[in-house]
Order: sequence, then C-alpha cells, then structure tokens
Amino acid sequence: MRTDNLTWKLSLFILFIACIYIYVPGLNGTFLLDDFPQLSPLIESVDDGGDVWGYLFSRSGYLGRPVSMSTFIMNSLLYGGDTWYWKAWNLIIHMLTGLAIFIFTAQIYRIIYNKKMLYPAILLTGLWLLHPLHVSTVLYTVQRMAQLSALFILLGLIFYIIGRLRLISNLQRGWLYIGTAFLLWFPLAVFSKENGILFPVLVFVLEYFLFKFNAAPDQKKHLKILFLCFLWLPLLLGVAYVLFNYDKWFFSSYLSRNFTFTERLLTEFRVLLLYINQIIFPVPVNLGFFHDDIAISKSLVNPLSTLFSFLTIVFLLAYGFIIRFKRPIVAFGIYFFFASHLLESTIFSLELMFEHRNYLASFGVLLILSHYLYLVFSTKTDFIKFTPVLFIVIAGTILSFRVLAWSSEYSMYLYMYKHRPDSKRLASTVANIYVENGFYDRARTLLDKHSGAGFRIQSLYIDCQQKGSLSKGDFNQVLFLNHDIVGLYTAEAIIKLANIGLDKKCQFNSDALIQLIVDALASRMPDRLSRQKLFMYKAHYLHKEKRLDDAIHALDDSFHEYNLNPVPLLLASEWLIDSSQYALAKKYYQQAHEITLNSRRDYSVLIEQVKNRLNVTDNAK
Repeated sequence: MRTDNLTWKLSLFILFIACIYIYVPGLNGTFLLDDFPQLSPLIESVDDGGDVWGYLFSRSGYLGRPVSMSTFIMNSLLYGGDTWYWKAWNLIIHMLTGLAIFIFTAQIYRIIYNKKMLYPAILLTGLWLLHPLHVSTVLYTVQRMAQLSALFILLGLIFYIIGRLRLISNLQRGWLYIGTAFLLWFPLAVFSKENGILFPVLVFVLEYFLFKFNAAPDQKKHLKILFLCFLWLPLLLGVAYVLFNYDKWFFSSYLSRNFTFTERLLTEFRVLLLYINQIIFPVPVNLGFFHDDIAISKSLVNPLSTLFSFLTIVFLLAYGFIIRFKRPIVAFGIYFFFASHLLESTIFSLELMFEHRNYLASFGVLLILSHYLYLVFSTKTDFIKFTPVLFIVIAGTILSFRVLAWSSEYSMYLYMYKHRPDSKRLASTVANIYVENGFYDRARTLLDKHSGAGFRIQSLYIDCQQKGSLSKGDFNQVLFLNHDIVGLYTAEAIIKLANIGLDKKCQFNSDALIQLIVDALASRMPDRLSRQKLFMYKAHYLHKEKRLDDAIHALDDSFHEYNLNPVPLLLASEWLIDSSQYALAKKYYQQAHEITLNSRRDYSVLIEQVKNRLNVTDNAK
C-alpha cells in the first residue's frame, strides 16, 4: 500500500515538474489582444497612483467577473507591467486545476467501482495538464477568467461527490459538503466567468449518469428540491427571459455579425466536432488561436458536413444515453463535454470558435480516452502498461513546440499563420508585426493576398510610414461595401493611421481621413467602444481643421455610444475653454463629473485637470 501511495505521488510530482519545465519559456510572452483593454488600465492606474479597485468589475460579461478581476488587480499591485509574473499565476492556476482534475477523476472511479483507482486518474491528469490545446488558455493572460471558472466548478463537483458518498454511507456532514459546493464554489465560478452558471447542469449530469439518484427516500426528496432550486427554476426563468427578449437574442445581437442566429447554430454542429478532433489529435494543423477561416453553414446541407456533424452529435448523445448503465463513465464523458458547451456554443452571438472554450469541456473527451487506454493496457505486461505514458510524452512534446512559439508575439503569430494561412485576422496581425519590425514589403505582399477595407487601410498605413505622406487618391483605395462589417481590427487600423497623422509623422488631407471614419461608422460595427473611439478621432481632426462646432457634435456622438465614459465630455470641456465658451464648458464638465462619481474607473487626474482650468478662468473673471 505504501509503495502504491509513493508511486502515484511521485507520478503526480513528475507531471507537475514536466508541466512547469515545458511552460516556463512561454511566460516570456507579452500581453495579447483582449489583454490590453482589460489589463493595461490596471497597470496605468498603479503607475498614476489611482484607485485600482475601481476596476474590480470588468466590462466583459454581465456580472463583471470580480473574482478574476481581483486577481488581476493583485498582479498589478505586486508586479506592475511585468507580464512574466502575470502568466506565472496562470500557470499556477493551471496546475491547481490539474490537481482538481486528478481528485475529481479518482472520485468518479470511486463512485463506479467503490474503490481507489488512481492509475486512470494519473493518466487523465497527465493528458489534461500537458495537452497542447490549453496553451491558448494558460498563456493568454485574460483567459485566467476561464481557468478560475473551471477550477471552481471542479472543486464544486468534488465537494458534491464527497457529500453524496457520505449520504450514501449514512455519514455526517454530507449536506454540509453539498451546501458548500452550491453556496461557495458555485458563486466563485460564476463571478470568475459567466459559464460557471453551468455548474448545476454538470452536477445533474454527474448525478444522473453516476449516482443515478441512489439515496434514501428522504434524501432523494431533498436532492429533488436542490435541483429544483438551483437548476430547473433558474432554467425556466432563463428561458422565459430569452423568449421575452426574443428580438435581442435572436436578431439584434446578430446585426454586427457576418452570420445569422440560424447559421451560428448550424455551424456549431461542425465546430463541436472540430473541438473533439482537436482534443484527440492535437497536431499543429488542427490547432490555432484564430478560427475565422471556418466556413459558415448556410443550411443543414450547405456544406454537407453540417448534416454529418448533426447526425454524429445525435448519435453520440443517443449512444451515451443507451450505455448509461453498462458504461457510465463513457456516457458521463459524452454528456460532460456537450453540457460544458451549452453556453458558448448555442444561441449567444459569440464568435464561432475559440480553443479556450474547451479548457473544462476537454475533460469529458479525455476521460473517455484515458478510460479506454486503462482498460486496454491494465491487464497487459508491465512493458505494455507503459504504453499510455507514451501518449503523455507525445502530448508533452507537441506542447513544448507550441509553448516555444508563444514565447514571443513575433514567433507566435508567424507559427499560427503558417498553419492557418486563410485566417484574415492572422494575416492582418502578421502584417502589423512585419511593419513594426520594418519589413514593409513583406507586409504589403501579405496584405495584397486579401481583399477588404481593413487590408486596404493597413496598406495605407504602410505607405504612410514609408513615404511620410498620402494623397486623396490613396484614400480612394478604401471602399466600405453595404454588407461590410467593420471589426475591431479594421477600426484599430483606422486609429493607427489617424494617430500618425495627429503625431505629424505622416501628412495627408484631414477631410480624407474624416470621410474614411464617416464611411466606417456608416457600416455595421459590432463594438461600441470602437465606434466611440472613431467618433473621438473624427472630433480630433475636425478640431484640427478649426471646425469646433462639428468637433463638439462628434464628441457628443462619441459619448452617446458609451455613456459611462466621461472622456469625450471632458475633452469637449477643454476645447470649449480654449474658445472662451466657459458656460458651456462647465456644463460638459458637470455632466462628466456626475458620471465619475458612480464610475468603477478612476478619472480623478482628468477631472482635476479640467477643474483647475475652469477655476483659473473663474478667478480671472
């Protein structure tokens, strides 16, 4: 017995050391994409001596994700902008989640076989910890939100299992463990990221396929009440809310997307199978940070793979239901995977595909894979028993190459683009990297392979950097079509072009830039913050042309796009002070000040700056 205990402890220790060793080079990477709007303000607030706790609630998600944001705030206070430590926290959370995976798996086998079976738990933990798919969650700093949500869900499931086993054995404190699962770990998961709301669903899957509501009559009654309160009633209220807001969920929220509600649902059938393929065969060609190159399903037979995917999913769900008594672990794994995707792969108008959505869901697939590996090799010779270890070694090897690619922004995006050359997002991002490193011809050659307004604007930016000026004719290269959606990258391309104009690093006609912004705003643009920024840059160029009234109107439009941000109002106040319109300047200042009183952001520096200028004018009078 002592030898067995030493073996599994040593095995876990080796897995964690291997995980650290492989991931450490990737900690040198920088912030990426959504990291900047979420995390950069924290660092800037620390540098400016502001109130970082004003950022406790994120603009992402309906609930603000305060649990995750509190960890980011601690990082900003402890380490400032040193991203190595931020990513190291992600790695620590990854290993803690791996430990939770081990305990959870061991408990599952205890339910089924009524004894300790640690070998399959170690096998699954190794596959999960070293799976290449999870790189884009662990090393993408802001995805700590997904990590924490997964960790707390797993801890909740572990506590639920312990509580249920104690109830079955008539031991004390069974309901205490179950209560802790729902009243502690469940809220922590939800307030880390909204998909934590799936915890009661996953508990029901656990109960239905593994425990099968095996309990004394009074306990069974209490379990039904538990699920009524935490699953069925909230589910009913959620469905009612969606139906009463039918237009919002099924039409309005999709106006900014290049797919409809129906097209998203159809495409997700294929995406779910792609996820399973990524989990089972994590080779570079199957992986990728961006998946905007995936074809949208226009109908059940266009493309035909949509129908195949739909029938495959129906088969898997039916098969899992049929074998629930004979092979409960397999049935549980199937339903765990699909249940984990109920929020992000159904009705919500999210982007079609992202790898981090499998951080928890992959457990279901890997549970089935490791279970069959265990069954096949557990009765073989000692030599063959080591064969499953080979799978862990292969996963770790692929992981190491992917982590090395993520060690710098330059190598990461080039690595991704090599394997997904049809991704327009990657093409745009790689072109930006070429420009930043002075490889203008490479960037232009890459952009010429793609069509669209965003790519043409990037080309203008390159010309601006090289030649130092643009003509009106150059701007005529950009054409926004009626069906165009101006995404974040196109908006950022316009902003970069506008900035080098304001910084006098490139000369061009202000009216041409203003018209470019007007055309972009007239197209569909999904992100209100991008619209707000473009209106502000329009205002800057109008102000540059001494068209103050038009500039103030543009700032009004900017503020109305997102009326929790007082910056457009404060800027309007400053410009009005410059033109001696003090009464109107005070009006804008007072409105901005009222917003800052209830804001979770620290605008004290800007407020004081405008206030001092107004006080000076009052004293001058």
